[in-house]
Amino acid sequence: MVGITNGGGIRASIGSSDATSEKPVEVTRKDLNTVLPFGNTVAVVYVTGAELLEALEASTYATPTALGGYPQTYGIEFTLDTTKSYDQGDVYPDSTYYSPKTIQRVTITAINGKEFQPDDVYAVVTNNFCAAGGDTYYAFKNASAQFDTGIVMDEAVMEYITDVLDGVITAEKYGEPRGDQTIITRNITPTPTNAPTGTPKPTNTPRPTGTSKPTRRVRPSRRVRPSRQVRRRRQTRRRTRPRRQIRPRPSQRLCRRRKTRKAVMSPRRYTVLMTVPKCGRCAASGIRYWRKHGMDGCLYALITPSVPQR
Repeated sequence: MVGITNGGGIRASIGSSDATSEKPVEVTRKDLNTVLPFGNTVAVVYVTGAELLEALEASTYATPTALGGYPQTYGIEFTLDTTKSYDQGDVYPDSTYYSPKTIQRVTITAINGKEFQPDDVYAVVTNNFCAAGGDTYYAFKNASAQFDTGIVMDEAVMEYITDVLDGVITAEKYGEPRGDQTIITRNITPTPTNAPTGTPKPTNTPRPTGTSKPTRRVRPSRRVRPSRQVRRRRQTRRRTRPRRQIRPRPSQRLCRRRKTRKAVMSPRRYTVLMTVPKCGRCAASGIRYWRKHGMDGCLYALITPSVPQR
């Protein structure tokens, strides 16, 4: 029995970011739900050695480029040679991944310490997503037999930590990689350059002949002044532009001294009906006051329009 799960289903890591820290890290249920958030269940598929080899070849086709379908395995010792190209075959049904024509990159060394046989049948513990042919694991979908346990993966991990490990995850067992996966990458070594032999001879630099022109100093660009016609046109527009006149309502205009409201503002000739107390600045009243201080000062007379006098 071996174990395989896709790396894209593991969404986070557990543990301290400081590897040298000896302080124990508390693992909670929330941490395990963050690592396995999809709610997948544990499934078991029975495949032959050839089908298992096909699943590993297809799931590592992009290595060393990261891929969510990369296999996280247990009990399988295999070697992946990334210097060889992936022999792409036909596309899997209802998928975007391609099956391998031949097995060129993956070589299984042993299964649980025993020799690998392509014709033997192996029980693979995985999740229900991979068992249904998700990602690059279409070979599991065509397995001879499979069943779903219905146990959620995060709950299975919780039970394993509490019952098997007695609630303590030690660095002796899980601190370092097991080393059952060997990945061969292309080693690019820098080519040595030919070192110069002997003492280099000094080269004579030729002297400039004739008079050389002085280099022109580049000045920073500045704003160009508009022409005289453009300036005159702008001045004419400013003079002829009508000014905006805002006249508030009479009920909102107040006396500057005593803050009394003005009654009327527009017509020139009116008949005085009643006067109100005037401020210290105003010495006139009625129409004379209106003509003198009506637009600039205060208006303290309550007036009404009458027939204009000629």
